[in-house]
Order: sequence, then C-alpha cells, then structure tokens
Amino acid sequence: MSTIPGCPILQDTCQIQGLSHDLAKTVRKLRRDLKACQSCPNYEDCTVLKEFNAMVRSAIEEVSSEWEITAVISR
Repeated sequence: MSTIPGCPILQDTCQIQGLSHDLAKTVRKLRRDLKACQSCPNYEDCTVLKEFNAMVRSAIEEVSSEWEITAVISR
C-alpha cells in the first residue's frame, strides 16, 4: 500500500489490518474450543453458546446495516 502523508484512510486501513490479524488468530482458537463444546452434555441448552450466537448475530446485523450490505441473516 502506498503511503500518503496525513491520509486518514491509510491509517485506518493499516489499523484494521493489524486488528484483523489478531481477530483471525482469536477466531481460530475459538473454533477449536467450540468443537469441544459439541461433546458436552449441556451443548443443546448451553446459555453461554446461546448468548454468544446472539452477540455474533447482532454484530453481523450492525455491520451489515452500517455498510448497507443486503445479505440475509438466517435465524
């Protein structure tokens, strides 16, 4: 990416790129941890997973709305 002194978009995108690497790493760990949940006897009724799913759905809806993305989110 070329550098333009004082360009706020460049600074923002560089920050987002750094954060996205951290997010990707954390999501990979979460995916491994969630696989362990499937063998839990409380899996179907787990309030932690239900709340987590609700938070993810809400975040996707917020980003979709803010960026005017018209994808349908199934519930």
